[in-house]
Amino acid sequence: MMRHLKIVLWVMAILTIFVGFFAARGHNSLFWHRIPSMEAVFGVFGTLMLIFLSRILALIALKKEDFYD
Repeated sequence: MMRHLKIVLWVMAILTIFVGFFAARGHNSLFWHRIPSMEAVFGVFGTLMLIFLSRILALIALKKEDFYD
């Protein structure tokens, strides 16, 4: 079950990036809006950064069991 879910998620990610090349682009006020699939790449990068920072914060914030003894 988990393997099938991973395959479906990877296929969806690849399709999202592929569709980004053919999507209509409206008013491009910033330069990165002209790059195809930039929103998808930015979303993945942002998610990975949140996961990475939360793990670092957990290492900093966690205390030993007998910390208050």
